[in-house]
Amino acid sequence: YQVYVGGKGGHSPKIGKCIKKNIDLAEMLQTIETLIDFHDTRTKTKQRLCKLIDTPEFPFHELKKS
Repeated sequence: YQVYVGGKGGHSPKIGKCIKKNIDLAEMLQTIETLIDFHDTRTKTKQRLCKLIDTPEFPFHELKKS
């Protein structure tokens, strides 16, 4: 599996950032759980994850393209 976060469509589209590559199902599910927990602790209302991924507290870093 590969995990991308922060992409969106619309008038100002953004391409998602790859934060995990070549991981198994268990690690993918753990990554998603971490992302949901991060979002829930940082926001009181709905907020796009693309606005949160550039904060210093974001739990993952974008992987470099190889």
